[in-house]
Amino acid sequence: MDKCGLLHYNIFNRDQQENIVNIAKALSLPIRVEILRQLHTKPMSIVELAKTNGISNSTAIFHLKVLENANLISIQYAPSKKGMAQICFDDFIDIRFSLSDERPKAVDVYTQSVPVGLYVDAEFDDYVRFATNEEFLRISLNDIYNEKRQAAQLLWTKGGYVTYAFSNEFAQGTEVCELNLSLEICSETTYYRDDWKSDIDFSVNGIKLLTYTSPGDFGEQRGRLNPAWWADNSTQYGLLKTISVTPKGTFLDKVLVNPAVTVHDLALAQGNKILFTVSCEKGAEHYGGFNIFGKSFGNYPQDIVLTASYKKIGG
Repeated sequence: MDKCGLLHYNIFNRDQQENIVNIAKALSLPIRVEILRQLHTKPMSIVELAKTNGISNSTAIFHLKVLENANLISIQYAPSKKGMAQICFDDFIDIRFSLSDERPKAVDVYTQSVPVGLYVDAEFDDYVRFATNEEFLRISLNDIYNEKRQAAQLLWTKGGYVTYAFSNEFAQGTEVCELNLSLEICSETTYYRDDWKSDIDFSVNGIKLLTYTSPGDFGEQRGRLNPAWWADNSTQYGLLKTISVTPKGTFLDKVLVNPAVTVHDLALAQGNKILFTVSCEKGAEHYGGFNIFGKSFGNYPQDIVLTASYKKIGG
């Protein structure tokens, strides 16, 4: 299966024979076809599927395992009102069987990196500070678009939001299969405190993807990339977090956290840019600010990175 969810099988390819047989077996009962139809509409828990189809949980699990063995669905743990629940979703968009050697459309990958100081919109609470490779920058809240910010390798603030813009040219006339955004980030307090929690929101094009609770503002050991002049009693590094949005929902570090927002909801082809916002709101349970690290600070040699996989339509 490619990243866009296309299952393509050739009848004469002996290496695919087992997969073809498993799919045929999975689709041999109406109840399993009906479950696939339901999951194509929305992800559902095992309990929901059992109730919807008038079968016991154990029977539902049996049918789901057959579908999972055929690579038609995936079962993952995700947050629910009662803790963690097993959520099922279809694992493909289309299945094709052929008697020729025709290949599915190729999936292309687009990557763009944006420095932490090169934001296009921002509003900070109380203060914002920057550090470059050479010096500490103190910029007032009335001067947050000062050109000096462009050299920043570390940005920290008590709260508010900061928005970065990425090109969306790759999304024009294509089917976007997956959008990934990656950055090194942690909480923010005076000096540092390893248990200082912060509820940090991530949004794309104004649509909230998820809230990440950062466990602390880390400084117990020096960041591997920090310049020699950076003080030992200051924040040293963050955690590398990857937000992924696919047709199945929104993931944080490969764990499904929000099945309600998919890549199709983000309107990536509209306008001429994709806006990625990091924020910490005053009303949050853990109002703990954030540090965003660039490629020359912290532990990871990267800025804020967008990666997208896509297929050309009609290509």
